[in-house]
Amino acid sequence: MMVLVDDRTRYTWAYFLTKKSDALSCFKDWLAKVERHPERQLKVIRYDNGGEFGIYLDRLGIEHQTAVPYSPKQNGVAERANRTIVERTVALLHSERLPLCPWAEIMDTVVYLKNRSPSRSLPNSTPLEAFTGVRPNLLIFELLDVQPGPWFPRKLETANLQQELDYARS
Repeated sequence: MMVLVDDRTRYTWAYFLTKKSDALSCFKDWLAKVERHPERQLKVIRYDNGGEFGIYLDRLGIEHQTAVPYSPKQNGVAERANRTIVERTVALLHSERLPLCPWAEIMDTVVYLKNRSPSRSLPNSTPLEAFTGVRPNLLIFELLDVQPGPWFPRKLETANLQQELDYARS
């Protein structure tokens, strides 16, 4: 799995690779999608010493920073995102007593939810809203029959949506 995180907005992408040599072509596809918008230009990327990116990034004029081997703290944001995605996936598989075969789909769902959930690093916003400027539609959770709890009430009234988000953030 290759996890890409926008450091400013914490918007996250996860790609599932069959082999490590697929990482560069996957990265090229991702870069083309992200840079479709003129205001979004990749300037710096930090990664964990994978040699496949260096020459390509040099050609594009993108500064690349590599982490010291065996020091995940230097790439903390992506490492934390990776850990969060894996832990939430394992929790969902375990709590719903699912077989391991749909793990990639569950991980995709976890990333989808992570991008639409409040984040401590983004006061009064979500990664999706910070990255795209579009507020997430939280009414989808009611359609999915999410179990109620203090972090997510069962009924979301449109008029009370901001109040519910403020409550969820606290």
